[in-house]
Amino acid sequence: MRLVKKPVALVVFIIFVLFFINFSPVLANNLWDTRGHWAEREVSLLVTKGIINGFPDGSFRPEKEVTRAQFVKMIVEALGSGNDAKILETVSSPFKDVADSHWAKGYLLSAVERGIISAEDKNFRPDQPIKRVDMTAMVVKALGLQKQAELMMNQKLRFDDSIDIPDWAVGYVAVASGSSIITGMPDNTFRPNQTATRAQAAVIISRMLEQMGTTYDVYGFIKKKVRAFR
Repeated sequence: MRLVKKPVALVVFIIFVLFFINFSPVLANNLWDTRGHWAEREVSLLVTKGIINGFPDGSFRPEKEVTRAQFVKMIVEALGSGNDAKILETVSSPFKDVADSHWAKGYLLSAVERGIISAEDKNFRPDQPIKRVDMTAMVVKALGLQKQAELMMNQKLRFDDSIDIPDWAVGYVAVASGSSIITGMPDNTFRPNQTATRAQAAVIISRMLEQMGTTYDVYGFIKKKVRAFR
């Protein structure tokens, strides 16, 4: 009796390990108004991961506008910093228009710490609908690609309405487009100043997770080591 060659033993070991690993796939959610919706998969993913949730009546309202504060919360939760946000609830708000009692204050402070948003102008407009251009810039910053965006400020964009994209945002849109975080509208427009819907926000957050490599959670343990014989 002798040990099998290392490659064969390694394959057997890997198969054994995978047997004890659980994968968290995209699960169906109970939000009745997302069934059959074009963003159902992405919404289901984020609900499963606890990044988003619905309203008390069991709806998600996918075509409803998403606010700036709501989108920041999605980003912070996607980064796994939800607990940090709760701790920061005890810190005073740096924004004039965000009261210390505002539900999203902790999330906003967490985003400030990460450089996703800035408190320099002292106003954040948390309850206003977020524009697509601002949503894009936040995600690029959350992914740590701000320097790359700054180097692409003179990039020529492929969108037919690229002239409407603010100069400060060109690099962010270029990075997001090049990484397939954003794809634009069917008519090849980006519509930077159009407000984003909750469904669109869910899609861009799911693509952010893909870029981070955290779309699915993988966890498990090895029962014991095995040695293959023949």
